[in-house]
Amino acid sequence: MKKLIKPIIYLAILLIVITLITGCAPDYVGKATGGGWFIDEATDAKCTFGFNVNLKDNPGAEKNDKTLTGKLQFKDHETGIKIHLDEIIYIEPDSMTVNDNVAYFEGYDKDGKYVKVTIQDLGEPGPDAGDGIIIEYIDGPTYLIWYGILGGGNIQAHWAD
Repeated sequence: MKKLIKPIIYLAILLIVITLITGCAPDYVGKATGGGWFIDEATDAKCTFGFNVNLKDNPGAEKNDKTLTGKLQFKDHETGIKIHLDEIIYIEPDSMTVNDNVAYFEGYDKDGKYVKVTIQDLGEPGPDAGDGIIIEYIDGPTYLIWYGILGGGNIQAHWAD
């Protein structure tokens, strides 16, 4: 047994160092990633998308002080409308539940247009499980919405307890 103590200690130290170097520490309060395509249920247009959203604790900050980061790329291949969201202003991790796995985030695109995104992660793989996405685009009086179940790709949503 004494011969195992030293290797176990070395292994524990190695795992801690790897975690610190690679950033694999469990500091996420929540994150969601996804990409793929769907047929818009309202227009039958093929749409492609990719996104990543992260909600992290700020080390050393007050409790509930979080940092939001993320991006969204979206294209409606029928109309040619493209959305590039690179500023996340809100995310709703509390909407993530074991039952429905829904997450919601919003922000502004590069032209200052307001974008709201709702995603649903129902399992693996995305199309077979019924993963879905809703993208709402608001430009003054113009309101556009795309929604559908994935035809290809996947959505992954992970929220800490």
